[in-house]
Amino acid sequence: MKHKTTVRFALPVLISGLFLILLCPSCLVKKAAPALDNIVSLQAYTDLCFYGQKLTRVDITYRDRVDLSQVGPDSYVLMDRGYTTPDFAGLRIESVEVNEPVVTLHITEDTEALEDNALIYAGDDATGTRNKNPLGLMITGLWYRGADGAIYFGEEDSGEYKAKPNGEGYQTRESLELKLWHRGETEAEAACLAKADGSYQAGGLWLPTRHAKFGPGGFQTFEELGIQIPTTATDGEKFVRGWAFLPEGLDPNDRETLYPLVVSLPGYGTSFWRLPDGTNNFGTGPNFDGSAVRWMDSQAIVLYIQDRSHGGGDDYKFWIDDYHTLEYFIGNYNADPEAITLTGNSRGTMAISRIAQVYPDMIRSLLFINGSMGHGWTRVDWENAALAGTRLWAIDGEQDSNNIDSYRTAVQAYRAAGWSDEWIADNIRITGYPSQWFHYWGETDHLATKLTYWYFYDKPCQGPGARVVEGGELVYENPLNPGDTYRLKGRLTEGAYNKEGFDYLVYPDAVRDWVLRPVKSETNHP
Repeated sequence: MKHKTTVRFALPVLISGLFLILLCPSCLVKKAAPALDNIVSLQAYTDLCFYGQKLTRVDITYRDRVDLSQVGPDSYVLMDRGYTTPDFAGLRIESVEVNEPVVTLHITEDTEALEDNALIYAGDDATGTRNKNPLGLMITGLWYRGADGAIYFGEEDSGEYKAKPNGEGYQTRESLELKLWHRGETEAEAACLAKADGSYQAGGLWLPTRHAKFGPGGFQTFEELGIQIPTTATDGEKFVRGWAFLPEGLDPNDRETLYPLVVSLPGYGTSFWRLPDGTNNFGTGPNFDGSAVRWMDSQAIVLYIQDRSHGGGDDYKFWIDDYHTLEYFIGNYNADPEAITLTGNSRGTMAISRIAQVYPDMIRSLLFINGSMGHGWTRVDWENAALAGTRLWAIDGEQDSNNIDSYRTAVQAYRAAGWSDEWIADNIRITGYPSQWFHYWGETDHLATKLTYWYFYDKPCQGPGARVVEGGELVYENPLNPGDTYRLKGRLTEGAYNKEGFDYLVYPDAVRDWVLRPVKSETNHP
């Protein structure tokens, strides 16, 4: 009886189980483990980060029936060449998001300073250097790829690298060189985004990388836009190289609607260069910092002109090329001739000084960031700038450029031209950032452009009383009010700190708001 009772109880369960199997035969199939063989596609995304245009995310699309329940940051190895050196290293995966069949890897956007990164203050006992090696950047640092596909790095041939015969670097890569595999697999099995020569590898698992803020609706090259402005260069280039962002709704046929024009010019390393074999660098500027990209929310036409800091031939004159470029956008894209701003990084400050020197009535505002305010200007040039009412703002790192004397020269010249003290205080500016902000990122004090466009493009600087916390956020512990002053020490030179005793003023508005202030709102004209 006991045996018969058991059989009667189990029979309905057995029948219902068979019924379920008939309806869903795959329910009994064991899910596969995450593996390269089970990936359908890989998609990389870049966006502007502190260090420049950088990998922020990777989407991994798996085949059906892959068990994704246990995947995490440690489930994957993701590598790329470094910014400082071309060696491959592992990217830091901050988190993993699973939306079957897609796994999203979120890549760090925090500091990538190295262990030997040290806060150095001239005259103190700190040792070491500022040091970082960001991964997943579209730009290189001290290395570049030649037209032959080889990597040039260092002073001597070493392994896969050739000795660099020149001082070039800071090249925009054709492609990231990502490698991805799962723990338990090997690097030899990795899915590679690029070929051995650094070019994109079509036909593999990796889809073409998507770059935020570039392409239709974002920054496009002059070539993509069909813009051909003859250059004075004689080294094989026919036209001025550059990038442009055109605000949504801009209609070149609507001559009544004018747009502010913001132009960023490159530093020495990030400027365009070309070697006799055709090797060149194009695009580093907008990929290097936010001096162009950050202006996309301003309803302004934004340009990044790829000036040369060197090369181009004996007759190359960048200021003529740049002038013709400004004229082109005034004539063809409704740029407002009374609202032109030039922002320069390092050598770029020398370039914008030169343009304003040659064309003193053309520029409304000049932003001299980690560089030189009025570089090379004579007394007459200062007088011309004052007569034109050109607005000036120098922004420096604590131990970097020192524009205090230039700032004082400007104040004297503008007073002599009849501008009121109120107008001068608002329109002739100088700001200094403390060293510790740079240290967090492993950057030297010369990278004020990165700090400006990361923290203070749309928020006013409230003095030095802040620290950078984990995640890269700038947190104020002692914010100052507009009109307050603060002091920095500066660099130790001949036994004295070169900025000590100078009162920096706290301004009420951010860089964006100061630049975009309507021309008609200005008062106290002489």
